[in-house]
Amino acid sequence: LRSDPDDPELLLTIPFTTNVTILAVAIICPEDSEFTTYPDSVRVFTNRENMDFQTAQEAPPVQSWDLLQDYRAQTVAEYTCKPGKFVGVHTLTMHFPSSYGADETNISFIGFKGTASGVVREAPKNLVYESQPTPEDAGKAPDELRGGMNMGM
Repeated sequence: LRSDPDDPELLLTIPFTTNVTILAVAIICPEDSEFTTYPDSVRVFTNRENMDFQTAQEAPPVQSWDLLQDYRAQTVAEYTCKPGKFVGVHTLTMHFPSSYGADETNISFIGFKGTASGVVREAPKNLVYESQPTPEDAGKAPDELRGGMNMGM
């Protein structure tokens, strides 16, 4: 992910297919000799549709982080989320206002640690139980099968 040349500001909107709880965010940038294309901070917004650069600059974020310029001393640059602030998230917007001095910002990976909270398991529907299945019964509707298996109905 790279910002426009001569403008290090980035705005990234991430829609999730189900509600999630986010516990931490990991950001990895490609190596450059001076680390100047790394973003220097990120402002994060939850469940805000249609954000633009002006709104991202003016609105208060749910959380913001000052990012590490050289994170190679760690395995990955992981930033912990405030407890309770990232629950039921269906859209996450990340605003990277500037880099560490370069005219552009480069990001190679953004990852999230958390859980999906909106997955609902449904009970099976339209099941047919047979004590002795026969090839002729394959594909028949339950009402058609009931005649051969009178179980007190």
